[in-house]
Amino acid sequence: MNFLSNAMAMAKVAAEKGADGLTSLTAKVSEATGVEMPSSFSVINPAVNPTTSAIVQEEEEEEEQPCKFGRIQFKLDYNFDKTTLAVTIFKCEDLPAMDAGGTSDPYVRVWVNPDKKKAFCTKKLKKTLNPVYNETFTFLKLPFNEMDGKVLIMAIYDHDALGSDDQIGEVTLPLSSVDLASEETIWKDIKEPPSADALGDLCLSLRYKPASKPPALVCQIVQCRNLKQMDLGGASDPYVKVNHMLNGKRVKKYKTVVQMSNLNPYWNTSFKIPVNPVDIQNIELHIYVNDFDKFGGNDTIGWLCFSLTDKTTAGTHWREAISQPKTNITKWHPLQPLEDDKK
Repeated sequence: MNFLSNAMAMAKVAAEKGADGLTSLTAKVSEATGVEMPSSFSVINPAVNPTTSAIVQEEEEEEEQPCKFGRIQFKLDYNFDKTTLAVTIFKCEDLPAMDAGGTSDPYVRVWVNPDKKKAFCTKKLKKTLNPVYNETFTFLKLPFNEMDGKVLIMAIYDHDALGSDDQIGEVTLPLSSVDLASEETIWKDIKEPPSADALGDLCLSLRYKPASKPPALVCQIVQCRNLKQMDLGGASDPYVKVNHMLNGKRVKKYKTVVQMSNLNPYWNTSFKIPVNPVDIQNIELHIYVNDFDKFGGNDTIGWLCFSLTDKTTAGTHWREAISQPKTNITKWHPLQPLEDDKK
């Protein structure tokens, strides 16, 4: 029964990819178990699920950008019975030249966050910008019901025999967004490697409800990606704190749960914040992504200020939400370094 319940939960995720994704998943589970799976899950409609549609739209916009770091071809094969994930790296194309001779010595390092210790590497190929690998790596113990927060990372490096290897780029793939029943070959553009100064990104949704009783602002903390490593072990234990501010003073604070050892945490947690429409111009949300420390003070990874006067993407998001009552406005935001006066 645990297998079926996990499979049904994943089927709901597959529905986000449409009828084809749902059909392939239910057929795969039925074949593996001999039990007919229900087909009554409804396909998510962007009109009624703006959070999902905004994330998908943001990813599609990224894919439209010119590819400067090449692309990678791979395949995922998930075993429903053994809860294992086989990742086959076929090849890369059009990699940038990292060496003085106009070539690179590329290899691919593969792991599933947050467990970066269990990583695999392809063979290192010399003097090529179009390496062919055809290598398969298998990750164990990945149950369906634990896919939230699991992210497949494929990092492409240029090997340097005389110094440290340089990262060419990487591909990040949240496993909760993938139709794991499909064994189709996938192409992905390779993205620029994260900067050493990057703090990570936060996705959240705002919905202003001035006509509700009482009037409220719904803040939904969805997820983070590529958070900065704060612990010695190469991970972080993040949680999100939301401060409701009025005229510069904190009215109330809200917190998510802590996600241990996770640089790509998923919460999907909503806070209903009572607000007076008369005060809306003087209200701010100060949102902090913190690293939990059991034996000392918690450290702030980054923060965002949502207000009418903020000049970052957070301010734009806030103004859109206030000007469009009853509408979920969902966006990704790069975390900002914490200012001294906000510590």
